[in-house]
Amino acid sequence: MTRKKVIGVIGAIGAGKSTVAKRLEELGAKLIDGDAVGHAVLREPAIKKRIVDRFGEGVVGTNGEIDRKALGGIVFSNKASLDALEAIMHPRMKAIFAEEIADAQADPTVKLIVFDAAILLEADWGGLMDEILYVDADRELREQRVKSRGWSPAELARREAAQWPAEKKKAAAEHVINNDVWEARRWEVDALFRRWTAPEAQSSLREPVLARVSEKDG
Repeated sequence: MTRKKVIGVIGAIGAGKSTVAKRLEELGAKLIDGDAVGHAVLREPAIKKRIVDRFGEGVVGTNGEIDRKALGGIVFSNKASLDALEAIMHPRMKAIFAEEIADAQADPTVKLIVFDAAILLEADWGGLMDEILYVDADRELREQRVKSRGWSPAELARREAAQWPAEKKKAAAEHVINNDVWEARRWEVDALFRRWTAPEAQSSLREPVLARVSEKDG
């Protein structure tokens, strides 16, 4: 069976990494959405119980599910709380990602596996990837884009502070695309898809991204 490459798509908040990931999906990739998996894990009874035990009943919405906005208000303003939430969520999420990648590898209709997750590197999921694509955009443009989420520039800065600095992420990526104007950059994504799915591109997993980042930092 031909092995497909696994590509991690990361980027600056509001840069349009999901647009890039969805384009790769249109071209024939299997898209694994980190946010969607995270939302599903939040609904698992065992995970939900651990979150409520740690953060209190105040994070439960009127529908009985975890209120992500209320939980985010706690964890994005306190690193210890964020670390606690990640310790609950990330191991389970990583196990699901590994299962989905294995399923996609076994599916003969899949040409490429694409993983869309903002905190792929921070969460220690980089070892599941063959290559990393970083999507960037001008800060003023990113601020305009996240307004649609109801975020102020201050909120954008607060959430960025919870992630690795952009330069550290770029250093871990094999490819960087500037997505200020999507229509002017789509051809780059298409070209990468052709490269990643070419017969000679099929190879074994590379060494984990985080190990390589550590070497650079050292």
